[in-house]
Amino acid sequence: MSGNKKTLFDIYGDNGLPIDLVILNVIRIVFSTFGILFNASLVFVTAKTKTLKSSCHLLIAFDCLVSSFYQINSWLSITVIFNAGNQFLQIRPCCLEMLPAFLFGFTASFISTYLISFDRLLSVLFPMWLVYVSKAAAIYVAMYVSPSASAKD
Repeated sequence: MSGNKKTLFDIYGDNGLPIDLVILNVIRIVFSTFGILFNASLVFVTAKTKTLKSSCHLLIAFDCLVSSFYQINSWLSITVIFNAGNQFLQIRPCCLEMLPAFLFGFTASFISTYLISFDRLLSVLFPMWLVYVSKAAAIYVAMYVSPSASAKD
């Protein structure tokens, strides 16, 4: 590489992306596709099975659902790789199209992981109390909405 070529477009703009980069992205897309399918199957099984209606199972299904949001971004990147002649995007449209779904899924996944751990902590510390409050979905909704409401400030 010469010293005057500093960006990926300068290096690969005329020839297209190297095959190594394409293969790595295809492998990433295959793994994320399996992740999306397995997450969707877990959400489906949780929704259809009556014995999986506890708070922990519902929170795990929610985590799988929002994890699919940021795994879908791998599919958005394949449109760039196989778009012949235009494999380099401007940064502004790329960020506006790809980042919102990723950020929503990623942050919601962290929040749901926190809620799952909090639910498990409550079930260990107060097992009898949890039996009586097993239908306390309002607690989880309030815990999920309050961090997102304070983030708008």
